[in-house]
Amino acid sequence: MTRTPRQMNLNMFLATAGYQAGAWRRDGSRSDELLSLTYLADLAQAAERAKMDGVFIADSMAHASTVNSAPRLVQLEPLTALAAIAAVTSRIGLIGTFSTTFTEPFNLSRYLMSLDHLSNGRAGWNIVTSAGGEQNFGGRLPSHDDRYLVAEEYLDVVTALWDSWDDDAVVNSRTEGVWARTDRIHPIHHHGKYYDVAGPAFIPRSPQGWPVLVQAGSSPTGIAFAAQRAEVVFTAQPDLEHARSFYARLKDEVAATGRDAAKVKVLPGFMPIIGDTETAARSLADELAELITIDVGMRALATDFGGTDLTGLDLDEPVPVERIPAVRAISGNQSRFELYRELAVEKRYTLRSLVRVAGRSMGHSVVVGTPEQVADEMEAWFTTGGCDGFNLQMAYAPGGAAALCEQLVPELVDRGLFRAEYTGTTFRDHLGLDRPEVQR
Repeated sequence: MTRTPRQMNLNMFLATAGYQAGAWRRDGSRSDELLSLTYLADLAQAAERAKMDGVFIADSMAHASTVNSAPRLVQLEPLTALAAIAAVTSRIGLIGTFSTTFTEPFNLSRYLMSLDHLSNGRAGWNIVTSAGGEQNFGGRLPSHDDRYLVAEEYLDVVTALWDSWDDDAVVNSRTEGVWARTDRIHPIHHHGKYYDVAGPAFIPRSPQGWPVLVQAGSSPTGIAFAAQRAEVVFTAQPDLEHARSFYARLKDEVAATGRDAAKVKVLPGFMPIIGDTETAARSLADELAELITIDVGMRALATDFGGTDLTGLDLDEPVPVERIPAVRAISGNQSRFELYRELAVEKRYTLRSLVRVAGRSMGHSVVVGTPEQVADEMEAWFTTGGCDGFNLQMAYAPGGAAALCEQLVPELVDRGLFRAEYTGTTFRDHLGLDRPEVQR
């Protein structure tokens, strides 16, 4: 393939149980250590040795029904975990999911700015609006579009707080007895539809100015939000055709806002299953698939295909089209729902096949093969308008992480598609993103 001086951005999804729903059952999975800092540190340090841009810890408020039978979605609270990882790493970015629906902007602005200071500029925020979990917060979940309206104002508050200290506010003058100049610290006086926040922030701007802003919604409303505000976009795309379509649409919408589309990185989820030979890789993929029980797969599908009545259906028959609602009727995750709707309506997947997709990858692309074959596929996506890099998912752990870091990444480095060494110190440096100027 034609080589390019442009290089990928790569993050690794820290799914300690493995991303596939049954992966924790595999021998050597370390499923007894899912909440262990030692284990989490091992994975993060492996990604840092591979010079990846960042590690990513997801979070959800809506998956309690799957916890007892499968731990794929069991995660330590992201901020606590990332702060711990910050102490045992020095360069890799630290991305956590935090909801605008179930947190307060003043608190979150403090949490993330604290993490950015403690990590010397490595924090990232995956901004989500939450598609469920309201039963744990004593209220009704707003509609899909209303959640994004809240998120818009929420982000206005958070970024105003991050900018409430000028970059030169801290002078640390012992002789004058002045640590920070009060004329360089500004209340924000925000009075909006959803929030009233006086400000200012309690701590200065961080090495990055702002933590990196990541967004993961691929619905029309989510794309519009990303085009206006995101610096990195996570997305689930099942194949190159879908990836190209999403990439072109997102970049066009970014450009239409007047922003530089090259400064918004599109990173689809991507799950390699790697073997020394293609036969070995396919054998491993089959083994992992067999570990997903129908019960767990059905629960995973019910989450992503929410609103569809699956009761009483034959596993080996397609889902009746009349049972599947329109995308706009869904108040939950519309982009993920649309992926499954296409498989069910247009491709007529059986219910069993949909269950396997949900348990295996939750709609992300799965590529099975040798390191060279997987790198070929990634290069195709990267060089033909499908992405700016990838959010890599380890199908099983820790072995899947080792395959990514020790087999796949070196192949990408050899092709000139990924860095051999870090050239900067902050997460923004790794991503090639500018440090935001104070906006007031």
